[in-house]
Formats: sequence, structure tokens, C-alpha cells
Amino acid sequence: MDITRDESVQQAVTSTLEKYGHLDVLVNNAGITGFGLLEATSIAQMKNLFEVNLFGVVRAYQAVLPSMRAHKSGLIINISSGFGVVATPFVVPYQMTKFGLEALTEGIRHEVKGYGIETVSVLPGPFPTEIGAKAASYGPDRPEVVAAYGPAMQTALEQFGGIMEGKITEYRMDAQEVADAVSRLIAMKDGTRPFQTTVNRMTADLEQEYADSKNPFKTIWMERMGGVRIDQCWVSLKR
Repeated sequence: MDITRDESVQQAVTSTLEKYGHLDVLVNNAGITGFGLLEATSIAQMKNLFEVNLFGVVRAYQAVLPSMRAHKSGLIINISSGFGVVATPFVVPYQMTKFGLEALTEGIRHEVKGYGIETVSVLPGPFPTEIGAKAASYGPDRPEVVAAYGPAMQTALEQFGGIMEGKITEYRMDAQEVADAVSRLIAMKDGTRPFQTTVNRMTADLEQEYADSKNPFKTIWMERMGGVRIDQCWVSLKR
């Protein structure tokens, strides 16, 4: 299906439901990226990234949730990125979409929890997939801005890309690791799945430590903002 088109997403889900009757798991895996300067990337180009990486996920959610709510069960796994919790230069538009995806995953899980639906994210590091090979099509499209930054910035960008490629080779990164993480999440019992799962041997999963360290603060924040009342609402829905 074309996740940038509402009718395509809805038709795919409708056809699946007609054939199987229900949906157990949705994995939002499609993604594109671009490398370069934020200033040199037009808003139109950034919209291409958002259409796939964020709005495409929203379309999928809105298409599958009615069935999952009706069956009081379902699992939605979003393939996010380590760049969804840590930002660096030269990948900012992509990181904006992944930070948004993390916000989507974190927020909506409270809305659907009472209907027996879990939604989690997987945060991979860099892997040798086609996303990198296609990055040039979604990167900076304002060459005059790139030129204005001068050769030193171009050198820094090339060094950044070289380091990333070198690390992928050094650690022999294999996308099967991400697939295995998804498989493990699906196999886990309902209610036991972690909200975020990182897959990045390069950093020894440091993103996981960072993400987990924020959880106590999130709980306190929800309580201070009235989150207990929301929890009580979830309990009443389950009853």
C-alpha cells in the first residue's frame, strides 16, 4: 500500500479484514531519510519525510484501530530510530519525524490501553538498508544554501557520513537484529512489553538507558498533571 494516500491505506486494511476477520499486529516499518543541512532543505522536501515517517503511521493507526477496539486487542509496533531520542547535526528533518513518532507512540498508548491495545516502538541504530541508498532523493534541495556554508561544512558532512558508514561495517550491523526484536515483542505476553526497545550494538544500547531513565519523571509528571484520573478511566473501561 502507499502510506502517503488515505484511500490506499484504508483499502489495504479493509481487504485484510475481509480476508482474515481481524488484525493482531501492525508493524509500521516504512521510512525514508535525508542527510544534510536543515537550512538547505526546503519545507516541501521536509513534508515528503513527514508524509511517510509520521503521517503514514497516523494513517495506519486510524485504519486499524476501529477493528482492534472492537476486538479489545491488538499490538502496534512502530519502527522508530535512536534519532528519535537523541539528535545530531546533518539529519535534523529526519530526526524531527522520529521525535514526532515517539510522541505519537507515547501519547496514544494512554488513549488505547483501556481497549486492550498495546503500542510500542523499536529504536534501531544505523543499519545497511535501502533507506541510506535513497537518502539523496530526500535530502537538501537548496544547493545555493549549501554553497553559502562553504567547503568546511561540506567536509564535516562528509566526515559524518564516513563515520556512520565505517561504524556499520565495523560492527557488522545486520537488519535481521531489528526483525528479531520485533519478533520477540510479538511473542511476549500482553502487558509485559517494554514501551521502547533499542537495537544498537554500536552504542551498547545507550539509547535504552537514556529512554528508561526518563520513565520515573514521566510517571511523576502524569500524576501532577492529573494522570491518576486517566488511569481510573482506563480501569472503568476494562470493567
